[in-house]
Amino acid sequence: MIDLRLLGPIEISVDGVALKVDSRKALALLGYLAVARRPAARTALLGLLWAEMPEDRGRANLSWTLNRLNALLPGFIQADRNSVRLANATPLAVDLHQFDLYAASDDEQAQALALSLYGGPLLEGLYLTACPEFEYWLLVERERNEQRLLALIQRHADLLERRGALAEAADVLTRLLAIDPLQEQAHRQRMSLLARSGQRGAALAQFESCQRALAGELGVEPEQATVALVEAIRAGAVQRSGAPLAVPGLIEAASAMAYAAEPALRPAPVPLLIGRQLDLDAITGLLTNPACRMVTVTGVGGVGKTTLALACAQRVAALFRDGVRVVALVALDGPTLLPAALADALGIDLHSHFDPRRAVLDALAGRELLLVLDNFEQLVEAADLLEELLATAPAVTLLLTSQERIRLREEWVYDLTGLTVPLGESMAEVEASAAARLFVQQAQRLRASFTLNDSNCAAIARICTLVGGHPLAIELAAAWVRTLSCAEIARELAAGLDLLTSQVRNLPPRHRSVRAAFEQSWARLGQQERSALSMLAVFPGSFSLEAASAVMCGQQNEALMLALVDRSLLARLSGGRYEMHGLVRSFAMEKLDAAAIDRVRASHWAFFQRLLQAEQPRLRSADAAARVRVDDDLQNIRSGLLWALQQPAAVAVESALDSLLLFFDTSGAFRAGVELFTQCAALLADAAPGSRAECVAGRLMTCRGLLLLWLARYDDARVAFARSQRIAQACGDAQQEALSTGGLAFTLRWLGQFAEAEQLARAALAQARALDDGWLTAMLLQYLALICRDQGQHSEAREAALECLARFGDYGYRRGMGFALTVLGLVAHDLHDLDAAERYFEEGLRLCVAVGDPMGAVMADFYLGRLEFLRGQFGAARRRLDRGVASAGAIGYQWGVLRAQTLLGMIDDAEGEHATARTRLGDAARAATELGATFLAKEAAARLREIDARAEG
Repeated sequence: MIDLRLLGPIEISVDGVALKVDSRKALALLGYLAVARRPAARTALLGLLWAEMPEDRGRANLSWTLNRLNALLPGFIQADRNSVRLANATPLAVDLHQFDLYAASDDEQAQALALSLYGGPLLEGLYLTACPEFEYWLLVERERNEQRLLALIQRHADLLERRGALAEAADVLTRLLAIDPLQEQAHRQRMSLLARSGQRGAALAQFESCQRALAGELGVEPEQATVALVEAIRAGAVQRSGAPLAVPGLIEAASAMAYAAEPALRPAPVPLLIGRQLDLDAITGLLTNPACRMVTVTGVGGVGKTTLALACAQRVAALFRDGVRVVALVALDGPTLLPAALADALGIDLHSHFDPRRAVLDALAGRELLLVLDNFEQLVEAADLLEELLATAPAVTLLLTSQERIRLREEWVYDLTGLTVPLGESMAEVEASAAARLFVQQAQRLRASFTLNDSNCAAIARICTLVGGHPLAIELAAAWVRTLSCAEIARELAAGLDLLTSQVRNLPPRHRSVRAAFEQSWARLGQQERSALSMLAVFPGSFSLEAASAVMCGQQNEALMLALVDRSLLARLSGGRYEMHGLVRSFAMEKLDAAAIDRVRASHWAFFQRLLQAEQPRLRSADAAARVRVDDDLQNIRSGLLWALQQPAAVAVESALDSLLLFFDTSGAFRAGVELFTQCAALLADAAPGSRAECVAGRLMTCRGLLLLWLARYDDARVAFARSQRIAQACGDAQQEALSTGGLAFTLRWLGQFAEAEQLARAALAQARALDDGWLTAMLLQYLALICRDQGQHSEAREAALECLARFGDYGYRRGMGFALTVLGLVAHDLHDLDAAERYFEEGLRLCVAVGDPMGAVMADFYLGRLEFLRGQFGAARRRLDRGVASAGAIGYQWGVLRAQTLLGMIDDAEGEHATARTRLGDAARAATELGATFLAKEAAARLREIDARAEG
């Protein structure tokens, strides 16, 4: 069990043992993930904690921090290419989560437990002065939690008072007043409680404390109601009693202070919010922050701004003396109509006023209320009225919804994005998604029998992903469940926006289709903004300003980009990248004609092809920053490559394929690489024999085969290499022929066909040497070294590995050097020089870790674990191998999983756990057989036979 205390100084313990984390940013990251309770985008974490660094250094620091936390808390944090989160399956107790649970209860014991859990401000004592975004987030969260604590204390005191526990209630209020000594109502309540519990002197002392606080902080005297109460206590009018206080004159004094305006108009009931609790809490925190008097909730049309704003208004209405006024502005044609709309909401009769603007300002000057202005984007030119209102009405707070920010100095902006979409297509992943829950809810409104089940969960996940979690789009898509299956809805959505329409009569026109919602935004754009938005729609993923400039004919206008951000049509990510919502992208792309689309796509692919070419030397040297740069643009690269392969110039992609192979190979993203290369090859399936297009198809098959090897899909790899070898021979491409022949040799080695593997490897190596291709020669040397070692040819294996090490060293390719060192370690191991083997493995591991090579690290770790096993260090070996199984499984490196499981079975056997060993070795043998990994299967089966033989003997 992991215990995480966030309220007060952060504390971490595992099964009661305290852990020490020296890095403040590691603590900050851990605290942020625990508070967020949902996946956090890597880009968001960079902006929070490493915004002052170049993006590549920030990403490297984030990876280092995650590795450090996972070393302390294995499996506690899950991270993928895009996001980071706390693992759901980890047994975890967080005091903040428990506080939230118990604080929501009306049970006295639960409330008391919540109060006991609140050990201090959130992450007390943790400050990162160089991280302003984190400091701001922490400030807002601390304020929000403190407000919840104050509300809980008040509720608990009231509950105790109703039960007649007056002294206990008075003690509870002491904590509230220690936090906020200016809450005069709490002072009065405590005075009353003390007097009624017979503590007249303490009640009078409480009045003096109130008097000092008000005079010292605000320079004012207590309110009339407070003075009336203390006079009643001095006169003995407040007697010992468990009943609520009723003092003559006190009620009258309080009534005299009440605002005499008509009752506030409350927001109409709003639909049940799904997946918006964090947004609701965040905006509530802003509205209860004394420093914040204007909040603008921004987002694309249909994202749910109005619904969320009304829910927030309902939640905080009781905090405003005059409640809430909601003003719907969608029907207003221009800014000059705003004063009249405000007057109508406030109940002002304009017949007796010549100046509606002045009448509104005068009416609000003495009010304490929340004014909700819905759909303000068409009235931004009336911002001066809001500025004047804030100046003349100091007790009025504004809550606006708008597709663009208002750009006032007083404005606090909250960007509302889509609901969380499923991370995968399993039932559990779909059920955990807010977008999927909304889809199911809306579908059930139209078809009561509709349920989420195994047959439709994948299609629902696809629907939610296609619309990017956009609530209006989800509602419109769900409306089709009466006539279409979920799979059919998903197919229609993939074709465009036409499905996202509704015939519901009482929907506002702007919400009857997604296209209509976006047309309103489009109508407010200038010509330059329209042109930019439609061209930027070519990017399926996030993109840099430099990439945007390339597709916009070299126009590098950051102000134009930021204008689109202000209108919620682009999102600006940390690190200076931009992103467009998928639905906005579909809409904007429709604004381009076919010729324009081809021009933009050509510019798009040309930019990313140049990027891949530029990064190739750094990818060869296993530069982590280069991998990050390619990874950031992988969606764009994939889209551009698939487009390019369908053009007449499809032959001009070879250098890009080489860079992509290096990226997938060095990052351990084997599955993603196989998927992309398979999809690309399918586009060229009908290429004419001997054509350049067929040569590209052969190159794609080679790339696919090299990645299939690491997934232990040996039969598939053999087919791919054999086909690419035939194509290369037909095309006269000697380099490609050598690479595919070497890949086939390495595949046969895994299948246990060592003699044929050696013959092919030597032939390929000779061909590479003849071409004077140093890189290809080094690759083939590593294949030959392993094949020779497998056959006991240790001298030749060592010679090949040493040359491989030197050649990769010339390129600075530390990953390849690590591989060669591992082979040298194996040779030393076979020759019983375990100390030398350990040195080689350790150095190989160091290089692999330094360059972020997960597969190489797993390989070196396995061999170090085997050395520990041979030396009888079973515990150390088991820990190393368990880590290796997790790492290898995460990247799909089946060889690493199977070898580690086999060795773990041997450790089980050595420690006397023979039944466990049999099960583990049997499972490994069966899995290896299914994969076609002959000698892995033989090794596991041989160990299993040894155990059985001992048992029989």
